[in-house]
Amino acid sequence: MQYVWGEICADEWRDMEAEVFCKTLGRGFIGGVAVAYVRRPRVPMLVKRITCKGDEKTFANCTVVVTGECVTALSAGALCYRDTGKT
Repeated sequence: MQYVWGEICADEWRDMEAEVFCKTLGRGFIGGVAVAYVRRPRVPMLVKRITCKGDEKTFANCTVVVTGECVTALSAGALCYRDTGKT
């Protein structure tokens, strides 16, 4: 099986999508915050938009749109966080 690396366009990328993404990673992450950054040259933009409602069990259950132009020309990212247990 061949894997393809690429980026997600930051158009409509919100904290909701970042939170579901981080929870999907596991590793003790309980949420995330959306960030966007300048695209890297020569890395394809594979996904135009991902929309999550927030109750998805995994990132794969979110709605994915693969066609269209990336208006912002930015890539989506997430800062994931864990519960430290401190109040």
